[in-house]
Amino acid sequence: MVIHIDTTQNLTHTSTEYLKDHEVERAVVYMQDNTTETIITEVGTPVQVAGTFLYSVNDGFSEGSNSIIYSGQSMTARVVSVFSCSGHNAQDLAFYISINGSEVQDSEGFVTTDSGGKSNNVVCQTVVELTNLDEISVLVENYTSTHNVTVDNMSINIMSIH
Repeated sequence: MVIHIDTTQNLTHTSTEYLKDHEVERAVVYMQDNTTETIITEVGTPVQVAGTFLYSVNDGFSEGSNSIIYSGQSMTARVVSVFSCSGHNAQDLAFYISINGSEVQDSEGFVTTDSGGKSNNVVCQTVVELTNLDEISVLVENYTSTHNVTVDNMSINIMSIH
C-alpha cells in the first residue's frame, strides 16, 4: 500500500483570505483618550457608555449615537468589546453588550475600581442574533454608588459568523 501526501495543499486561511472568500458583515468602532463621564443616576441601573465613538469599518452597519446599527438580513454575530475605565475607589462595576438598549446577560464584564485613579481593563463578549436595525452598544452599571464612570479607551468589534 502506498500513501500519497499532497504537501502543496493549503489547508489554512488567514483572516484576510477568509474575508475575501466570504461575505462578512463587520464593524469596528473605538474611542481614544475619552474624558466624558458616563453619568450614573441610580445604583444597579445600566446606562449607555458616554463618549465620542470613531467608526473605522462599517460593512453592513451604520453609525448610531454611541452605538452601531446593523442594516441587513438576520445573522449570527460575535461581539467583542475591550476597554479601560476609571472611577472612584472600590466601585463594583458591571459592563454589558447591549442590543436595542437591553443588556445581553452572558456578555458581562465585572471590575472593582482601584485607588489612585488607575484605569481598569475590561472585556465583554458574546454571540448574538441580529436583525435589521438592531442597535449595538455597551452599558455600564455601578453596583456600589452613583459615582460616575469614565471609559477611557474602547473598541467594539462585530463580525458575522457563517
